[in-house]
Amino acid sequence: MLKQSILTHLADFDKVRSKRYKVVVRMWLRQDGSVQNVELEGSTGDTDLDRELELALAQLGRVDERPPQNLPQPVRLQVESRL
Repeated sequence: MLKQSILTHLADFDKVRSKRYKVVVRMWLRQDGSVQNVELEGSTGDTDLDRELELALAQLGRVDERPPQNLPQPVRLQVESRL
């Protein structure tokens, strides 16, 4: 569910949607599902794309479902473009 929330959100950003990439994202979530912090782990190989991804993820706001209370932080997810 979390990964799908991220992918759906990223699809709204032209500069992110139009590029091919694979990157690991680290996210810290509050108990209510709001995003506290987001970091890329490594790089896509394109510094402009890295910056656009970080900006887009920072605007995520809240994930669709509240995380389990015992969810280890940060959450690590591999995110790939759908090209």
